[in-house]
Amino acid sequence: MSFWKFSLTFTALILIFYVSSAQAAGRPEEYVEDLIKNNPVAIISKTYCPYCHKAKRISWDELGVKPAVIELDMRPTGDGPAIHRHLKNMLGTKNLPSVPQVWVNGHFIGGSDAMRAAMDSGKLKEYLEGNRHTEL
Repeated sequence: MSFWKFSLTFTALILIFYVSSAQAAGRPEEYVEDLIKNNPVAIISKTYCPYCHKAKRISWDELGVKPAVIELDMRPTGDGPAIHRHLKNMLGTKNLPSVPQVWVNGHFIGGSDAMRAAMDSGKLKEYLEGNRHTEL
């Protein structure tokens, strides 16, 4: 391997590490709050949870949205448990909340069953369109 090729590869690795470190330096609390606030739908999930799979399989395309998803057990920065604890604080619960946690337009909706019921009744579409007076 030539010196320049090695140097370029090494520089790229340093840059990747720097970007990853910068993301990791951010607080998990801010990360999850920003994700919930800045996306029409946010799903907090775990890859092995069947209820999370159900929530992610809802026909989001029919509603014209693509949910932002956090997989707590797959976070490369290892901050999944901190995010989960912060959700407990956000919801004011005594215990860690179950997953999935589904948020629509910044408001906590519930889990997969609540999402399915809201979608089947048409209330989820109304809520996504901005009618915040709709009871979900």
